[in-house]
Amino acid sequence: MLLPWVPSQGIRRPYVHWTPGLMYTTYERTVINGLIEMFPDLQEPLQRIVDRPFDLHPVVKEHYYHPKMLGSWSIKAVLPCIAPHMNYAELDGIKEGMGASDGFLEAIGFGPEGPPTKERKAELEEQLLRYCKFDTSTESLADDYVKETEVPVMDKLVEEGKITSWGWQSHVIGGWFRRLFTMTATDYPTLMDARGEALAAQYGEDNAAGAEFAGICGNHNDYLWDVVHEKQAAN
Repeated sequence: MLLPWVPSQGIRRPYVHWTPGLMYTTYERTVINGLIEMFPDLQEPLQRIVDRPFDLHPVVKEHYYHPKMLGSWSIKAVLPCIAPHMNYAELDGIKEGMGASDGFLEAIGFGPEGPPTKERKAELEEQLLRYCKFDTSTESLADDYVKETEVPVMDKLVEEGKITSWGWQSHVIGGWFRRLFTMTATDYPTLMDARGEALAAQYGEDNAAGAEFAGICGNHNDYLWDVVHEKQAAN
């Protein structure tokens, strides 16, 4: 779900782009209903956004509890219990909703000190992105899974000569979370045999971590490439 910042003056109308999504409590619906009041001619597409998200809050409240939540089902109480490394209290700078709102207003020039410096704006952007990732994503867990589970499996395949290399790449330019998994081998049959062995080790029966990884990285396309031209530096 994506809604742009729409100042009361300047941009005449917001654009609307909606996708299936998850939310936690009804705050998002409240905000979008406010946009419907501001832009009644866009009621139909905005209403589709209101109707689309699935609220995880009642599901968690009915089926999950941890003593460290101290009776609260706030996302800030639940998330550190499920993923201890994602603790809002340990964030630098912005670490709660009001701080995020104030930081955003400051970043776009509506803070008490007026327009921020270039350095301050970059600092606020970094803090806001980090805070929002905690609110919206578990994708960083995929990197942890690769490090803990796939590295020993894939390194063993290289050591045994079953593949010549493997890699887990991230975007330098593009979306925040984009990953590419690669394997190379001397020929296609060898590559496919090694791929089957790796999949069996990573996603075998009763592998809860593998199932979680598949849930995070659930959209895959496999490609086979021939090396048409390659030049390597002499050793």
